[in-house]
Amino acid sequence: MKNLIILFLAASLAFSCNTDKCEDVVCTVGTCVDGVCVDPCEDVDCGIGGTCTEGLCICDAGYEQDTSGACNIEMRTKFIGSWTVSDACTNSGTASYTVTAANASASVMDFNVTNFWALFTNAVVGNVTTSNEFTIARQEPDSDSYFVESIGTGTLSGNTISIQYVVSDETDPANITRDTCTSTWVKQ
Repeated sequence: MKNLIILFLAASLAFSCNTDKCEDVVCTVGTCVDGVCVDPCEDVDCGIGGTCTEGLCICDAGYEQDTSGACNIEMRTKFIGSWTVSDACTNSGTASYTVTAANASASVMDFNVTNFWALFTNAVVGNVTTSNEFTIARQEPDSDSYFVESIGTGTLSGNTISIQYVVSDETDPANITRDTCTSTWVKQ
């Protein structure tokens, strides 16, 4: 009988030591560790353009991570500045001129380019698609039946942008002319 009581106490003690402290804990955020809910994002700062998900910073569209891992860098900033442009176009020939890219207020993804094609008076809007690429959606900057749009994406490599674009003169819808340009921009 004495052996049976010792065996019962030993079995009870063994089972009580294996109790899962998280068995009855329901965490609305994070996971249970030793009976306590732990939020992996509690001490994570993802900056002005990011959100913490499971301890990792996920950047909003138009932002990328800085050296600390926070989403504080607008991707468009590397496109901002003055650029020396060299165009080779099918109708207008070759041209060299300067454009200026500046932040557009509409979206963190957009930037305005002035003096595009060396003829547009109003800004042409570029839209950042990745950290080093942008597109120019079809637009009529000067409301004069001249339209511009990129062919694919403009690509930034170091301090040089390569882009192909087309300008179409749609003044006479029955006789639309297009000037297709291959363009290289070098940051000043």
